[in-house]
Amino acid sequence: MRVSYRKELEKAARRMILIHRTDTLIRLIIRTIVRNLKVSYAGVFLYQQEKKVYVLTVSGGRIGIKIPAGLVKLPPSSPLVKFFLDSSYQLDGDNYLIVKKIKGWLRRKKVKESSRYKKFFTELIQQLSSIKTEVALPIFFRDELLGILILGEKLSKKRFISEELI
Repeated sequence: MRVSYRKELEKAARRMILIHRTDTLIRLIIRTIVRNLKVSYAGVFLYQQEKKVYVLTVSGGRIGIKIPAGLVKLPPSSPLVKFFLDSSYQLDGDNYLIVKKIKGWLRRKKVKESSRYKKFFTELIQQLSSIKTEVALPIFFRDELLGILILGEKLSKKRFISEELI
């Protein structure tokens, strides 16, 4: 049976409207994503202005897979953050990132011939692998990157489809 993501989002939005604490709201969003997308885990990096880093603030998923809050920090110079801030790295125009797609980019002539691209995408894959991330989506407000939503692999081991990520 196909999940209606629109209906699930509407249901979650109705519950969220009553919540006024952002940390509670983010936990609810993560729980909803893990349950409805059936992913091993999900997490949110949020930008901390005073430290000038993105900190993994909330993480949820199966026991043993989720990453403790505050353990991982990303400086603005990290490949994951740079990918969303510098559009020259977004080779297909999508504003989300899928590890399998990046591995495909490494086989492209444009990337093979450019040491800059090759180094960047190799480092990006290593960074995503270290936090067991299959998909990353930016959280923008206007032109400011406020955070990054990360998703682990699907429990079914199937690929993510664009309908799930847009």
